[in-house]
Formats: sequence, structure tokens, C-alpha cells
Amino acid sequence: MDKELRNCYRRIGRVICHYYLSAPGAFEPTVREYQEWLQELSPEEQAFYRKLGFQVCRAANAFRQNWLERRGYSLKDYLQVHLSPLDYAIFCQRPVLCEEADFSA
Repeated sequence: MDKELRNCYRRIGRVICHYYLSAPGAFEPTVREYQEWLQELSPEEQAFYRKLGFQVCRAANAFRQNWLERRGYSLKDYLQVHLSPLDYAIFCQRPVLCEEADFSA
């Protein structure tokens, strides 16, 4: 990976971190919301996150993002405002990491 692309991914990562830090209101998910989120996942992801449990998943960005987006705080919208057009285009073209993850652990 070339230096400019690495720098782009760093900028994207910083903005994503800021998205979570600047979210409005307190992050207070319920067990019901956790269960609803699990139903949206693939069977492998469900098994993985079920094994982790509600308390651990409260710290998982995938769960947190779902919770925020259900409240209208979209990651893509946030990134579109806070990234350059080029960085946003690169973010949108990245491989979907969940498809590469191994949830069999």
C-alpha cells in the first residue's frame, strides 16, 4: 500500500473515532436492542457476538454504530461532511470488513 493511501486510511480512521466520540447523548443500549441487532447479522456473526454477550458488545463499534444509526446519527453522513471528497470516495470503495472477518472463534 502506498504512503498516500495509508495516510487516507489514517484520516478516515480519525474521523470515524470522532464520530463515536461526538455522538449526541449517552450510549445506553438495552438488552432488547442488542437482541434486535443480533437478528440483523449473519448466523456466524450472531454466534460470535452472542458468545461475547451484551456487556462486552456494548463496546463493539458494530453494535454502537447500529444503535446510533437507529437514532438518525449516520456514519456515512458524518463522513461525507468531515472527509474530503476523495477520502470519502475511498471509504465507500473499501472492502466490507465483515465479509473478511472470521467469526468462528
